[in-house]
This record gives sequence, structure tokens and C-alpha cells, in this order.
Amino acid sequence: MGSLHSRDSVAVITVLRNYGLDDVEIASNQEVIVSQLLVRRLCPHCREPKASGAVDQRYLERLGQDCPETVWDAPGCQACAGLGYLGRTAVFEVCSLGVDDHALILDGAPEQTLRRHLADTGHASLLDNGLRMAAEGVTTLAELRQAGLGLRARQQGRTS
Repeated sequence: MGSLHSRDSVAVITVLRNYGLDDVEIASNQEVIVSQLLVRRLCPHCREPKASGAVDQRYLERLGQDCPETVWDAPGCQACAGLGYLGRTAVFEVCSLGVDDHALILDGAPEQTLRRHLADTGHASLLDNGLRMAAEGVTTLAELRQAGLGLRARQQGRTS
């Protein structure tokens, strides 16, 4: 077990390759990869739905996602000292690698191929989980956008 800095679970494979590990070493030693991103949590006392704006629409459009009519925001209250946020929470991605995933790693598959394969198998990416949390009002699309969530994966060919 160890800790690395990468943009998501799939990028861990690239980081390990950049550290000089060959694909056999990576595939034979990776079973589960957990990725996390800390985001601010919307204040539960003052959060409220609002109409989505142009910035949210452009962000989701760039990710190939539909924009909901309403999103969550918090104007601030006494409980959150007027910030609209109260604490932090983590967005997680848990990637349990199977035989097909190991075969792709052994074949030297790039991130784009690995992401597409995981998406085809129904894997919930860091982006997928972040968007779900924003839809539930746990955090905001602005938090995800500020963290760059999804944009780098999109540049790598992953549309979710």
C-alpha cells in the first residue's frame, strides 16, 4: 500500500510508469486504486437550489454532460459565517482492477484507452462521483470546476 499524487485512478498507472516501473510490475502489484479529491461542503443550513448559469453550462458542455436546470448554491448564514460552505468532504474513485484491466496495462495501453475501457464497464470515475455529489447538493459545480475535475480527463479523451 502506498500514496501517490495523480489526477485520478487511471493516472496512477502513468505515474508508476514515469517512476520507471514496467507494465508487468504494475499489473502484478495493483488490485485496487483509490483516488480522492477534497472539496468544500455546502452549508446544509442555507444551501438552496438555483437556476444553472452560463458558466456551469459551459463547464458541463466541455465535459460532454447535460446541464441540469437547477444546481445548488448557498448564500451564507450565521452557521457558516456567511461563507456558504461548512467544512470539506472527499470525492472518491475506487478502481478495482480485473483481468481485462491487467491485460490492458500489460499491453501498455495509454490513459485514454484505460479510461474508455473502465467507462464501458460502468466504472464510476472521480468526475462521475463529483457530479453526483454536486447534483445532491453536497458541493457545487464551481468547486469541481475550480479543482479542474474532469477537464484533464476530457483532454485525455474521457467523456464520462
